[in-house]
Amino acid sequence: MPLLHYILAIAFTVSVAMARTGQAQSNIAIGAGVTTLRFAPSFESTVATSGLTLGAVGESSVLQGLFLFPVVEGAIDIDSGRGEIIHGGGFQLVAQNLDVTFLNLIMDTTGATPFVTGDLVVNNAMILRIPLFDAQFPPLTLPLDIRRGTVDIPPTSITLRPEAAEILNRIIASTIFTSGQPVGTSEMTWIVGQSGM
Repeated sequence: MPLLHYILAIAFTVSVAMARTGQAQSNIAIGAGVTTLRFAPSFESTVATSGLTLGAVGESSVLQGLFLFPVVEGAIDIDSGRGEIIHGGGFQLVAQNLDVTFLNLIMDTTGATPFVTGDLVVNNAMILRIPLFDAQFPPLTLPLDIRRGTVDIPPTSITLRPEAAEILNRIIASTIFTSGQPVGTSEMTWIVGQSGM
């Protein structure tokens, strides 16, 4: 009987270890990469009509109208596509006496609809983190292909979240921004690191 218990204990330990190993391999750390965003002409027109100018801040940059947001960390489950990707820098909407900046953008794919949040800073004062955009991902093949060391997301439509539209309108005393308004098109390349969280 003691021998049977010993064998069962070993079998249980091995099965738990195998389950944990499988889980670790499924959840992959993201250590670098870039998410790009090309703002739609209609959104740029809305911004211009509001008397604002779009610009990049911090580690982010603009190349021929394409905004580049560097990935600083994150994790993604390659079996489900669920995860969070954190970016450095951000973007701003600037007028003569107004600076509305969104920093530390996080792409969250853990829910039914992927979305982006950002820290809202108004005239150098931190306000709060708000949902900014919804992301309409194209159909993805699961598990995600990481054989080249990256997770590549094809062109994705980005639209304005109601929370972002409301707070932008409140800041500029307008109703020009609307929920679901097309913002632009994004593409994402995330470089995988060690087995993740």
